[in-house]
Amino acid sequence: MAIQAAKRNPSLEENSAERIKRVKFAYIGSVNDVQRGLDELVEKVNPEWFVWQGDQEFLPKDEVKRQIELFGKNFCRAMRDRTR
Repeated sequence: MAIQAAKRNPSLEENSAERIKRVKFAYIGSVNDVQRGLDELVEKVNPEWFVWQGDQEFLPKDEVKRQIELFGKNFCRAMRDRTR
């Protein structure tokens, strides 16, 4: 089914992390990479809200906790301060 859909819509063949990153549907990379993406988002769009979606049961619990902590320390406060 997916192969047939891809033949009709070539962009479906490009479903990958690189495409998601390229079209800025997700911010992927180091803390600095993600911060640059979020800064650009705030500058261009000034969003009223922002959704952060983490792991969906694929990573170990300790890694999920680490990511939540990293996000909170590096981005939540900065986003709050920039959008005030």
